Amino acid sequence: RYNEAVYARLVSAYYNKQEFDKMYDAGDHALAINPNDVDVLSLVGWVIPHNIDPNDPNSEKRLQKSEAYEERALQILPTLTKPATLTDDQFKAVKDEKTSMAHSGLGLTYFREQKAEDSLKEMQLATATDKPDPVDLFIMGIDLESLKRYNDAAQAFDKCTQIPGAMQDRCKEQETKAKAEAAQPAK
Repeated sequence: RYNEAVYARLVSAYYNKQEFDKMYDAGDHALAINPNDVDVLSLVGWVIPHNIDPNDPNSEKRLQKSEAYEERALQILPTLTKPATLTDDQFKAVKDEKTSMAHSGLGLTYFREQKAEDSLKEMQLATATDKPDPVDLFIMGIDLESLKRYNDAAQAFDKCTQIPGAMQDRCKEQETKAKAEAAQPAK
């Protein structure tokens, strides 16, 4: 009776301990019991592309799993019923957070699969929040560069530089490169 809840909590615990193989295994068990667990779907689908090893022979299969998980989460999220224990604002905040996470995971999955346009669409949705993830802004900038939209890329990187943290220097460097590319005459 409690198996799904236990496995779902194990997913979070293994994520916190950065034990991803155990997290994936617990996620598989939780989703076998409840394939609509939005928390598990969105978290595991988000973690996979963030920690993928391109040299791993299972990387393509894992990316497919991530894509399926995030698409499923995005289908389910609008249909969730508000629990009585949450206010309307709290419920909206939780749904918005999970939706942003699912778009982020899907965008990074597409990025790993070298689908720049699809990745860009998802990253635009993921970063349309009050507190965008700097990694998402960075990936969005890279997508825009690959699509030769250098001014837009520079803007994405600039937004990333405004967020304190480890990505600031990388984003500043990429912003400078994008601005230089934008200044080049069209060929």
